[in-house]
Formats: sequence, C-alpha cells, structure tokens
Amino acid sequence: MNGDTVLIAPGRYLENINFSGKNIVVASHYLLKEDSSYIETTIIDGSNPSDLDRASCVTFNSREDSTAVLQGITITEGKGPNWIDPQFPSYTWRGGAGIFIFRSSPTIRHNRIINNAVTKRSGVNGHQGGGILSYGGNPLIQNNSSFAHSKCNKNN
Repeated sequence: MNGDTVLIAPGRYLENINFSGKNIVVASHYLLKEDSSYIETTIIDGSNPSDLDRASCVTFNSREDSTAVLQGITITEGKGPNWIDPQFPSYTWRGGAGIFIFRSSPTIRHNRIINNAVTKRSGVNGHQGGGILSYGGNPLIQNNSSFAHSKCNKNN
C-alpha cells in the first residue's frame, strides 16, 4: 500500500519490478544502516524477464510521485521495454534498461546501475537510456553510481 516499505535482504533476485502506481519505498538494508556494502550485495537482476517488451529492471510508469523510492540496490542486466512516444504515436522506442521512468517522479538514490543494455529489435525506431530513461516526469535522481557498461547496443 502507499507509504509501505519493502526491505530487501542481501542476495541476487531475478526480478523485473514495476511500482504499478504504488508510492512505496523499495530498499536494501542500506536504508537502515547506511553501510554501502548492502548496495553491492542486494541485486535486482533483470536478465530473465517474462516479457521482452517490459524488460527494465525497475519501472515507474503509473504517475508515481517522489514518495516512490528506490534506494541502496544494484540494478543490473536490464534490457529495456518498448514504449510509444505520446508526441509521435507512430514511433516506438526501446529504452530504460536499468530503470524506466515514464510520466512519473520517483526518488532514485544510492543505487549502483551497472551492466544494463538496450538492444534494438525489429519494429523499433530507436533506442536510448541503457542505465536510466526518464520521459515526461520530474524524478529526483541522486548519489547513484553507474558504469560505461550500461549502454545502447546499435548492433542488435
């Protein structure tokens, strides 16, 4: 429910999370102890999505506000969803492999966003946002780390 906190224990979780309009906190034990080792050992691995068109590790696409918080987690192996540009509905894009934010304003802080890759597929006009893609919202994104491994792959 809105206002709840989901505290994630250290481990690797094969998941693709959608906040689905819930303004909740999803965090590792970093939230409680501010020990950065929890960021490295609490991993959301989006490498095995049930639907390739919804393949971000974490999605905010239901008008979540700043009280929807993602904190203290490693976000990795996302592939990115297909999405239709509302200004140009004939265009389909692929983006936001690690974190996809669409018309939402969540708080994203103290995460590692690594090894995410957007791959171009047939029927897609373009791609962007290997680590994070934000469109039409006002997210607060602070104190995260990412590496060059989060990329768009033009060859696939």
